[in-house]
Amino acid sequence: MYQDSLAIANRALDHLGLPPINSVTEESVRNSTMARNYDIVRETELTSHIWRTAKKRVFLRPIDTNSRILAPKQWEVNETYLPGAVVADENGDLWISWRADNYGNEPGATNAWDSYYGPMAVQQWSEDVSYNAGELVWKQGASAGTFVVYLSLATSNTDTPDTATAWSATTTYGLNDRVSYGGNFWRSIISNNLNLTPAEPPNDYSDSVEYDDGDTVVASDGFIYEATTNDTIGVDPIDDDGTFWTKGIVAAWSMDPELFSASPKWMPLYADLTNVPGDWLYIKGNKNVFRLPANILRRARLNYRERRAPDDYVPMGDYIVSSDAQITLDFCANIKDVSKMDTLLCEVIAAKLAWTTCEKLTGSRALLSDLVSIHKKYIFDASAINAIEMGPEEPDEDEFILVREYGGASSGFSQASTNWWGW
Repeated sequence: MYQDSLAIANRALDHLGLPPINSVTEESVRNSTMARNYDIVRETELTSHIWRTAKKRVFLRPIDTNSRILAPKQWEVNETYLPGAVVADENGDLWISWRADNYGNEPGATNAWDSYYGPMAVQQWSEDVSYNAGELVWKQGASAGTFVVYLSLATSNTDTPDTATAWSATTTYGLNDRVSYGGNFWRSIISNNLNLTPAEPPNDYSDSVEYDDGDTVVASDGFIYEATTNDTIGVDPIDDDGTFWTKGIVAAWSMDPELFSASPKWMPLYADLTNVPGDWLYIKGNKNVFRLPANILRRARLNYRERRAPDDYVPMGDYIVSSDAQITLDFCANIKDVSKMDTLLCEVIAAKLAWTTCEKLTGSRALLSDLVSIHKKYIFDASAINAIEMGPEEPDEDEFILVREYGGASSGFSQASTNWWGW
């Protein structure tokens, strides 16, 4: 299994008969050439075929005057992120944190972040709507002019997003579960959290601090220890035989960083919002406008097992115009985490990367024919095991029908626009 892009680049160099790159910081023509071409080749392969490992599904609702657009801030190295934080990297790509106390982990460089493939449009929460898993809503915050964005974690979700569950001594809480207790909101920092009353834990133990009798710390085993004597500098609680420290309960809850109140069926997203561009709120005709999801490359065609009537989706930049009231969209995502890619996809990218850089790195075109054949072989192998989704494309709609449907050129839609990334 491939773990990173360097492994794919070195596989490409194997095809070229060249030595591997030792590190991503290596100063060599091989490294700079592979780095310059890798993302282009990766996105090309993900767009050219529907790889099941890259296929995602999202539920979209039409935008209205109360809708907003997700506008994540750029990742900051000195910021601590909670699960649900959405940030942009230096290239504008969006990432979501699933790790508690996510500090100093650069998106794309560690597994503390996943690419964000969810909705970009955020609807104002309504008590009259049942929400699907993955949908986003916003709700006014505790102070005037503030808001909180929530991600639905359940289908048929009618819970009020900001209504937290009261702590119960008989409930077992998991890591990052949230409760209300004593007028505050708490996050479980352990799994299997049962009958541990929410309380803010003391500071972590430090070898350089001199602790006195009665001082408490959290040791590296996650338990709270109380000093039983003075001058306990340099005595690690987990190595003590009971002379200097008394072991207490596990540190189970935290209010740091500041938490938003949330139902167990909703997760707060720590992200900003911006207004929908005004032009999209005034589309002619009985049409709805939908914002495309994040990190989308193209729509995924229907597979051969699906049968449904042709749709009227018209892509326009980052939006879709349709008469549908709601859209369930299957799409090919711009996946970047190599460890989550199908091995055959990695082989296809490596073969195409070798093919693309062959003349630059070898000074010859002699290997091109063989590299094209290798690339085709891996495509065939992936298709044979259905790693690449096969099946008939939906036929293009008749031009006469399109003209009548969209009212001709005056509607602002063209026939060419309906052929959206293989639609």
